[in-house]
Amino acid sequence: MTLSARLACAKAARTRPATLSLLAVLALAALPSLCVACSRKSVDETAAAASASTPAPSARPSATGVPPPPAAPNGANVPSGDPMATLFGNLAGEKKGRPGVHPSVDDGFAAFARAGVLVAEPKQSLGSTYKASYCAHGLTDTRDLAVLLCEYADEAHASRGFEEAKTLFPGITTRQTLSRKTLLLVTTFQNEQHPAAASAAQKRVMEAFSAL
Repeated sequence: MTLSARLACAKAARTRPATLSLLAVLALAALPSLCVACSRKSVDETAAAASASTPAPSARPSATGVPPPPAAPNGANVPSGDPMATLFGNLAGEKKGRPGVHPSVDDGFAAFARAGVLVAEPKQSLGSTYKASYCAHGLTDTRDLAVLLCEYADEAHASRGFEEAKTLFPGITTRQTLSRKTLLLVTTFQNEQHPAAASAAQKRVMEAFSAL
């Protein structure tokens, strides 16, 4: 081997360890990024597997086993929190659903007027208080007697309304209640300091009612 060949082999031997050391450093430097990539891939694969194994949400049944109804748009199935709105709604429903019987509330007030006891402009009142289809009330022209009339679909319902009326306001001793055919009558003194006029009007009203 010539001298020049020997020198070349010695130089190559000195360079190889440095080259190998450089490659090792580069490989170590690349390890963190490779680990991060592997970790991200593992997390993504775990999340995808969990999502695939989880069933789609469904409507949870109530205690009765029946799924709750879907919410109506704009809160249409939410009851009103305004008691006056409920009251006026009930009054309108009772007025619309009058049974069309005779004698009616209108027949009763007309009979009182013929007997000399005028109840001017009777106002509708809540019939459900007396289990009635429809009720109206007013004061006599002398304002000493309150008169309430309620109408029912038939005599059986009127009798039940009469029994209910007797349980209401037990402390009012000047209150009189009668039932006839499809009607209920309730009269109450308004001025107990002058009972004579109210008593006379009440008597005429009850006589006219009994003649219906």
